[in-house]
Amino acid sequence: MSDDQNNIKHGDVSYDERVKKQTIGLAIVGAVLVLIMASVCGTLWYFKDRALPNTMLGSVNVGGKTRQEITKIAEEQIAKVSLIFEQGEKRVEAKPQDLGVHYDVSQTVEDAINSGRTFAELSKPWENRELGLYYTSDFGAAINFAKQNFPETVTDAKDAELIYNAEERKFTIKDGVPGQGFDLTEYSNSLQQVAKTPEPVALTVSTTVVEPAIKPDGLQGVQDEINKRLSLSLKFLYQGRLMYFAEPQDIAEITTITQDVDNKTVKFSYDAAKIEQFLRQKVSPSVASPPLDAKVLRNPETGTETVIQAGREGKQLANLEALAGEILGALESNQSVEKEVAVVTAPFKTVTLSGGGQNWVEVDLSEQRTTLWSGDTQVASFIISSGVAPFYTPTGEYAIWYKTPNQVMTGGSRASGDYYYLPNVTWVSYFYKDYGFHTAYWHNNFGTPMSHGCINMREADAKALYDFAPIGTKVIVHN
Repeated sequence: MSDDQNNIKHGDVSYDERVKKQTIGLAIVGAVLVLIMASVCGTLWYFKDRALPNTMLGSVNVGGKTRQEITKIAEEQIAKVSLIFEQGEKRVEAKPQDLGVHYDVSQTVEDAINSGRTFAELSKPWENRELGLYYTSDFGAAINFAKQNFPETVTDAKDAELIYNAEERKFTIKDGVPGQGFDLTEYSNSLQQVAKTPEPVALTVSTTVVEPAIKPDGLQGVQDEINKRLSLSLKFLYQGRLMYFAEPQDIAEITTITQDVDNKTVKFSYDAAKIEQFLRQKVSPSVASPPLDAKVLRNPETGTETVIQAGREGKQLANLEALAGEILGALESNQSVEKEVAVVTAPFKTVTLSGGGQNWVEVDLSEQRTTLWSGDTQVASFIISSGVAPFYTPTGEYAIWYKTPNQVMTGGSRASGDYYYLPNVTWVSYFYKDYGFHTAYWHNNFGTPMSHGCINMREADAKALYDFAPIGTKVIVHN
């Protein structure tokens, strides 16, 4: 092979020259990469505790801002947030906390500081990064807000349920009713929008059909089983004589039905506290007379005492707790009971009340009665329904702290079977936390504990108390 052949040609460029050019090209690329890396490192060093350029938090460019500066900007933007709910001509403005929306300033600042720090993002410093305020949302609180402010538009579905029918003397199935649930789709989109552009946002209260979770066919097995218990014979004798025979309604009243909405199941059970209440209020009066407590009114200014009711001894069932346990076991085992009962002397107690010379209100839970007093003079007295087990009305000295002529009341839980939603509850006078006096239009069983702790009253009686007791009026609740 000749020397000329050793010089391999490629077009007009020799192999050595091509290698030389490739080497120079690689060197240039390497130099550029070094410069980019140096620039990236320099940027990361300079903006170590600052947001990178072109970082948008809501409507504000926070590029180059420190944590403290971004914190202030985030707080200012959160203060601008509100949602205005509209339904026809009605408009209700809500702050985030009213809806269970909580903005996390610390996480918002961290997101702003850490945004755009990947190599791919750092290589495109001209691009904007749009961030929103970091938040969490409790949709349950938003649904409750919609219910309270738009009760005619947003209504709960009513599950099928077991209801005691006094005429048929058994539990029957009441069909459920679809509801109108608060449509969370538009609401959720609005939260995302306002997080990126903090400002008041108006949205229509839209609804979607909500089907009952509990269907009639899911109740039939429980219905059959619970009605078997109603036919049990519960007899109470005293000195060999039949004194009380439990009717199906008595057994129905000590039966607790629990609906588990999540699992769409229904269960029933019996409660020892309710059985004791049944024994005291139904069985005991047929055998013995309860004691009458003495009531003494003490003037807190002078210390003088006035007897406003003399005490009287009575009789009561003996071993009440053990008897209640025996009845509970029989019901759970689907067995009848015939029980000889004993009575013992029931001493009266003296209740000292500090009414003073002003108007005050007495609630006697043992008598299921509320009395209005002006000093030591009785103004009016009403039969009431206090809290039923386990939602007992608290005892103690309180004062009326809030009043409203009408409101929606809701509470409890579907899962535990004690959920309630009661619109148009009138003449409400709160005396301790969420315990208050109010009209109860949903029952007429006054004289028997029926409530979740409040004092249920007939409408005229609740109105009389509402007018009698301004805010600050003393309320004394005792057994």
